[in-house]
Amino acid sequence: MTDKTKTRSTQSKEQELEARIEKLEAQLRKHQHSANGSSGDEVLGFCALPEVPEREFAPDVSPDRVRLILLNDKKWVNGTKLRYYFFERGRFSAGNDQKDLVREGFEVWQNIGIGISFEEVSDISEAEIRIGFLQRDGAWSFVGRDVIDIPLIT
Repeated sequence: MTDKTKTRSTQSKEQELEARIEKLEAQLRKHQHSANGSSGDEVLGFCALPEVPEREFAPDVSPDRVRLILLNDKKWVNGTKLRYYFFERGRFSAGNDQKDLVREGFEVWQNIGIGISFEEVSDISEAEIRIGFLQRDGAWSFVGRDVIDIPLIT
């Protein structure tokens, strides 16, 4: 496959993914409308992330070094395989449509060649990325490596 063909294929996948996202968002708005008698367009919840303490450095670490560390602190290193887990039970579980959409997103990112690969795992303790779905609470995520410092929620 040529680079040009690969790029067209990736662009096509991205367009398909965007269409599926729009369809799922429309379904969610319809579900919210029927569940609470509203239009489904207003915000029905809020996103709340736990407070993560600011990173501290020893006094002998130079300001330039601190700046560089913080600049790259959230980034994954090229060649990293990120393992992800979907919550299967309870309030964070979701249907296969939502999970398949996330899987397709990981496939698009991997095919673009960002230097990171993704693997779905069935044990939460093996996952760097833990994915849950909570209806009516919007969408949120920890950024990059921040997830490493967040305790497991089961």
